[in-house]
Parts: sequence; C-alpha cells; structure tokens
Amino acid sequence: MKLISLTLLQRSNLIGFRFFFPDVIEKTIKFLCKSVQRQTQQKYVIDLKGRCAIKSFEMIWLGRHAFKRILSRAPPKFSKILRSLVRDLEIQEKRWLLRKNGTHDNLVKVVKSKSNGIFRGIQF
Repeated sequence: MKLISLTLLQRSNLIGFRFFFPDVIEKTIKFLCKSVQRQTQQKYVIDLKGRCAIKSFEMIWLGRHAFKRILSRAPPKFSKILRSLVRDLEIQEKRWLLRKNGTHDNLVKVVKSKSNGIFRGIQF
C-alpha cells in the first residue's frame, strides 16, 4: 500500500489525474483480490483444508476503505480521488444493505476497531 501511495504522490500532476488514478486503484484492488483467491487454490492450502471465506466484493470494499484511510492523510491534491472513493464506498454499502447479509457489519467492526494499527505507520 505504501508503494502505491508513493506512486500516486509522484504521478499526481499527470493530465487526466481525475480519471487515471481511480482506475489504477480499482485495478490494484481487483488484482490483489485475484492474487489472494489464486493463493488459496494452491495444492498445499487445499491439503490443509484452507479456504478463503471472504468474497471478492468484500475485498473490494476493504481495499477501497484502505485507500480512503491512506489518502485522507495525504495532501489536499488527492481530494478528488478521495471523493470518488467515498462515493464508490457509499454505493457499495447501499448494495450490501439490499443484500441484508451480516458480513458488512463484521468488516466495519474490524476496520473501525481502535486496536487496528494497520494504518497508523503510514505517512506522507
């Protein structure tokens, strides 16, 4: 995540900034999601009866939330991307409410937990 944030910071003056970076963020999240799913399908994981219980739309939500938390600490020039991420998160949460499954509540508890120190060490 820190490498991605640094890349965003270095390339922030590109033409098409508003359209380029949200697309990069979405592609990065989807790539990480596919990587996790691919890792859980390896033979040694299957032999140990391991499985990935998190669904792709849940991982996308977690990824968007992580980028939102990181970019909220960034300089104001990331405000357009941040607004786009917030809008995407709101749309996804409305879809979850329509599905009425309890997964969203569990993920929100994990992300908002005071003991969650994942994002503390990231600085710009």
